[in-house]
Amino acid sequence: MLKKLPAIYQKLSKRERLILYGTAAILVGLFVDRLIVQSVVERLGGLSRQIQDEEIAIKRSLSVLVRKPKILEESKAFMAFSVEAQDPEAEMTGLLREIEAIADRSSVSLLYVKPGSAPEKTAGTRKYLATLECESQMEQVAVFFHAIESSTKLLKIEKFDIQPKSRESSIARCSATISKTVLS
Repeated sequence: MLKKLPAIYQKLSKRERLILYGTAAILVGLFVDRLIVQSVVERLGGLSRQIQDEEIAIKRSLSVLVRKPKILEESKAFMAFSVEAQDPEAEMTGLLREIEAIADRSSVSLLYVKPGSAPEKTAGTRKYLATLECESQMEQVAVFFHAIESSTKLLKIEKFDIQPKSRESSIARCSATISKTVLS
């Protein structure tokens, strides 16, 4: 078959030879395009997308760097909330003392305060629980609750129940569960 090709080529007219050359050139061009050019273009497109992603990340980082002095200034306001985590017993003792101090300031009579179970651990935090029962005038209970919720020790009233001490009494009896969140 290969020996017949030169004879066939010799029989071709000038126009047929030009068509053969053109067809061969087109086939070689398509072959080069598929193997080399297209893979290079795909690689360059991937690199271009990667460069754009990096530019976006750099712009975000620069915006944070530009705001760094303001972030540091604002973080000073929240330093009161950030405390070093201690051992669980010391944290629970601190929670109970804080509840008693707030109750004294609010003129609320604590009937009992009990530590909760082991602290609940979540990502980066520990939550200590304490249950209590108290009684006082309703206004003083409201002041007590407000003082707990606005404490810089990250105290929160998880649940509560308020009832009058007796039918005709103006004294309210309250049971509550209070938590303290510690960043660890």
